[in-house]
Amino acid sequence: MLPQRPPRAADLCLVALTLLSLALPGALAAQSIIAITPQQCVWRAGDNPAWAASNLD
Repeated sequence: MLPQRPPRAADLCLVALTLLSLALPGALAAQSIIAITPQQCVWRAGDNPAWAASNLD
């Protein structure tokens, strides 16, 4: 049996890049554009505008 050596910086970078490449597509897919028609919006008198998404236009 071969003795184990401590992980090198290159090994750790390779692992980090592999994990990043696996996680990045999922994170980018979550940033998709949401299209909401005016018929789907419900605004009533007295609604609190602080709860509204200001950049959802």
